[in-house]
Amino acid sequence: MTLSLLLPKGKYLPRFLMAFAQSGLVVQRSSEREYSFAVTGPVEANITCVKMRDIPFLLSDCHFDCGVVGNEWVEESPYKHTLRELATLNLYSANLSLVGPVGVDESILDLPNIKILQNIPPQPLVFCQVSEMPVIL
Repeated sequence: MTLSLLLPKGKYLPRFLMAFAQSGLVVQRSSEREYSFAVTGPVEANITCVKMRDIPFLLSDCHFDCGVVGNEWVEESPYKHTLRELATLNLYSANLSLVGPVGVDESILDLPNIKILQNIPPQPLVFCQVSEMPVIL
């Protein structure tokens, strides 16, 4: 079985890729600009990275098994009735969920690749301290 997974491109993607690599999965990506690639391991996954706002639409077509999306994008989507929340992800301070089409089999949660996403430890946001600099007005 090959899992087809949608991930949001942008600030969350490096954290997902790091979690896959730390778990011993091989991310086959030729460049940082490649937004469609494979992850090999116990269960192979084809990953497509898109804007978070597009994930509900793409999942509603049932061409993907599941995706990671912000809860607000699901709630505001006209496709929310075709989606089902499978798990809540605790990444940074964001409200992210693993979402699939309504008919998706819950056994997908037992796949190693999905367990990796569910077990990414929360990472607090770090704010930089700015040194005082004189400002000329």
